[in-house]
Amino acid sequence: MVLKTTNFFHVANGTAIQCGTPAKYSPILDLCTGLLLGIGMLLGTPSNLSALRYFLSSRYRTIPQKLYTLLTSINVVTCFAHIPVTYSLLSTTRSPGLFSEATLCAAWAILNELLQRAGVFVVMIMTVTRTVAIVRPLFPLGTRVVVKVCIGFALLNVITVAINSCFSVRYVFVVDFCYCVRTVDGSASLAQSWWTLVDNIITSLSIVLPIVTIFISLLVSLLELEKARKRSVVPVPSPVDGVKSSKFNAPFHRSASVTILLISCLFFICYLPLSVLRMVAIAMITNPYPGTPILSRSFINWHSWTLCKVLFITLNAALNPLLYFTRMSGYASWVRKSKFILSATGSRKMKPKRSGTDQVFIFREPIYRTSNNKNAVD
Repeated sequence: MVLKTTNFFHVANGTAIQCGTPAKYSPILDLCTGLLLGIGMLLGTPSNLSALRYFLSSRYRTIPQKLYTLLTSINVVTCFAHIPVTYSLLSTTRSPGLFSEATLCAAWAILNELLQRAGVFVVMIMTVTRTVAIVRPLFPLGTRVVVKVCIGFALLNVITVAINSCFSVRYVFVVDFCYCVRTVDGSASLAQSWWTLVDNIITSLSIVLPIVTIFISLLVSLLELEKARKRSVVPVPSPVDGVKSSKFNAPFHRSASVTILLISCLFFICYLPLSVLRMVAIAMITNPYPGTPILSRSFINWHSWTLCKVLFITLNAALNPLLYFTRMSGYASWVRKSKFILSATGSRKMKPKRSGTDQVFIFREPIYRTSNNKNAVD
């Protein structure tokens, strides 16, 4: 979000701005939010590092495995990046704290925005590819299509960041949100004002559109799986990524699909409040914040953005490894056999297991595995 500073006044020796006057935030709610955020970071960072290490140890590279690796990497940074926000919340006075450093403030604002865009984009790709594999098993999305979409997404973000750097903008700590955002002065040029409008729309749609796509894909996938269950038939996808299919195991394919759908469902629930706020922000895009009576309300102005943009996103990242542990038998086995989640010495890569005469890796494409291996995971 880009804010026009028309209705703001400076606090904390000019290192922060505030629009709500007088301040109507709840120190108790800030303390609870900060504690939950701290717990999410303490649990989410090592658990996601463990999951990332597990995914990277696999020698079997497929689209789902690469997407899991990318999503886990994003979750690691997401959990670790909110230390400055936690510090400000736990202060109960919403002091800028670490955000007083201008460089850190700007870096956090840019990184946080990119992480959220990338996270929702990766989950959207995971959900859509799985939905296509379920609905049209003989015509799955190929690797080239996924790669081209990812490149297009990366280029869009590079272009927006490059254009933003061309304008004289400031990143400041906003007391109302308890984190840093990009601001534009009321005396900005016409070109900068128009780009601010376009950038706000792009930022909002980059969250809202993927969430809508995930929701539609979830509905289609669940309906198709329910139809297949009633028919006692599971769609059999064709090989992807140049992998030759071995014997197809229908229950395993259904389990793999359910795992991805559960991750998407959790993501949808955690990102839905932020999407709603983004849509409201689009409605008031031409006015200085808060701009509408809805956003001017005490709880929404002082707490909703912190909860939706920081806390819920961090909890989503922290809960993903729990889904991996409960849904992926190979990952659960790998964690149990590891003496420590993170080993200080050496790399303990899991070696491929053998079942009969077939060699099966701990992590494989969720759809294809030998039928006599009970330890393969999605």
